[in-house]
Amino acid sequence: MKKATVIGLLSCLVSVNFAQQNSGKIIFEESMDLKEMIANNEQLSAFADMMPTELTFNNELLFSSTETLYRPGKEEPQKAAEGMQIEMEDKPDTYVYTNLESSKTVQQENFMGRKFLITSDKAEKQKWKLENVTKEIAGYACRRATMKDDKGEEVVAWYAPKLQISSGPKGYGQLPGMILKLETRSDSGPVAITAKDIQLGVENEIKPPKKGKKVTKEQFDKIVREKMEEFKEAREGEGNKVIIKTEER
Repeated sequence: MKKATVIGLLSCLVSVNFAQQNSGKIIFEESMDLKEMIANNEQLSAFADMMPTELTFNNELLFSSTETLYRPGKEEPQKAAEGMQIEMEDKPDTYVYTNLESSKTVQQENFMGRKFLITSDKAEKQKWKLENVTKEIAGYACRRATMKDDKGEEVVAWYAPKLQISSGPKGYGQLPGMILKLETRSDSGPVAITAKDIQLGVENEIKPPKKGKKVTKEQFDKIVREKMEEFKEAREGEGNKVIIKTEER
């Protein structure tokens, strides 16, 4: 009788622990390195001593065993020299909803002041190469994986096998564990997205984004490509535009 009771208690504890690990919220810090953009732009180089070498943004990933939603978090003021204010055009404003059971994704993007809603009935296959390299992130042992993005740039992911949800920032996932750090590149330079706070067992209301013009990924890529060609000569080397304002005293 005692043996049966112990086994029952252990089963309950395992079930509770599994449920806690399969729902929650992760706070990510997205860090955008500006050194390359500043060095390649004469206008920005003139203010190099007053500008930060990176911009940071907070994002959050809500997840359950069947759905995830990556969205912007609380915005923090950007650090700059005294009397200066840093603003950025088209700052990260990405929402990515993923249904883990059907692989359906809904992505809301802000491009040149316009919102677009990109829907796919099945997420594209992410061709990861698993590597035998490890490090600790936010208290979890993580393994390294790499792949090439649509532009041929390397993407590096650090995933935690202990967190058994196959997801991560900006729609990346399809690994045997949650991605807690993602290293990519933008037009402005290197970008690192790192987990800072992991809250397990938190119940969230997860819904797909609904704002924006509905387009396919192919249509959105075409819009971006055509607009970038239009502004290529006028803004060559600027990347994602940074606006510097002087505060009046």
